[in-house]
Amino acid sequence: PLSVPWEPFARYFPSLEELTFLYDQDFALNSMEVLEAEYEESDMDTPEMLERHALWRYRDAVVFARDLHARGFRRLARQCPSLRTIRLTVADNSFGYDLTPAEERLTLCWRRETSSSRQSFRRDREINNAARAALEETSARVPEAAGRSLAGGPARALDARSESDGDEQDADAERQVSKEEAQAAGAGVMLQVIRFFDDPSIEAEFGLRTP
Repeated sequence: PLSVPWEPFARYFPSLEELTFLYDQDFALNSMEVLEAEYEESDMDTPEMLERHALWRYRDAVVFARDLHARGFRRLARQCPSLRTIRLTVADNSFGYDLTPAEERLTLCWRRETSSSRQSFRRDREINNAARAALEETSARVPEAAGRSLAGGPARALDARSESDGDEQDADAERQVSKEEAQAAGAGVMLQVIRFFDDPSIEAEFGLRTP
């Protein structure tokens, strides 16, 4: 992906006060494909597998996050003097268009620093932490009956055997990934995407990175 041309924002919207970037993807469906494809072959733990998937599948987000922190915040602060708030909203459209109201969507937020001479934006700790916490909670909701866990490696699902049924079933038969598992895995990947943008802000907040 090409770097973002930040200059047009000031050129076309000189009085811009708030800026929101939307990032909608089929997170759950894409994660389901990964889990099914790697079900037999992969020796990696599920979190590691999904992390690698996020880095590859959402490379555009990786590049955009890097550019936003390397150039975007500073240029927007300098070129758009009225800009006060920058937001990133992430949504999962796997099972249809996300109709969640804008104020309830998963959002990261950065606000212009007013107590410093430095022209930049600082993360909104309350909003960003809430978004991360919500995704962490959702990604942990793996059905108890599932043979796979986001907290562990891929497990082989054992077919249920009825005591009254004398038919032998293959214990290693391939199991379809459930919608609940896909949603949990998708939330884990969304969390990874959120971290692309928020982790550098946390590092800057604690002086570990120059914004």
